[in-house]
Amino acid sequence: MESSIRDNGFGRPIVVDKFRRVIGGNKTLKAAQAAGVTKIKYVKTRGDTLIVHQREDLDLLKDPKAKQLAVVDNRSSEVGLEWSTPVLQAYANSDVDLKKAGFTEAELASLFGTEETHADSIPEMELRPFEHHDYLVVVFTNSQDWAQACELLNIQREAATVGSARKIGLGRVVPAERLLAVVAGAKPARKRS
Repeated sequence: MESSIRDNGFGRPIVVDKFRRVIGGNKTLKAAQAAGVTKIKYVKTRGDTLIVHQREDLDLLKDPKAKQLAVVDNRSSEVGLEWSTPVLQAYANSDVDLKKAGFTEAELASLFGTEETHADSIPEMELRPFEHHDYLVVVFTNSQDWAQACELLNIQREAATVGSARKIGLGRVVPAERLLAVVAGAKPARKRS
């Protein structure tokens, strides 16, 4: 996002409250700060006005930069979302109805680590003849443990959508050297898996 801001500029605004606390666009704000952006323009409304950010320097039919911005904007929305579980939990415990935001019971249970996992629901790995690798399969039954493992092993979080269904639960292959380094207390080399 930071490099896109440097290369393409902005495509959409962020949202702040009346005290300029960020409601939507935390990652955009951080990327803008990292990119060295210093210009800010506030447009004050009461939420009843559609704000259109018109880029006077771009022509979508002729300018590759406009097309690049369109792709980056949608792609960053697709992969850049990472829920803050403590914030969502605090909202759920107050007066925010997360189901009105489109969350299902299963998604909330997965996010808050309250889903039940039965031993018979854990998949077994298929053994193949003349297998040349040994496997250790670790099943995470709550999102907090998974998030901690992602941080310790430097695993990039991803979400998958197949058609209109969102896949919950993604597998990773982590090199044994990296896992052993973490278990031994050493800092693993930064690699993306």
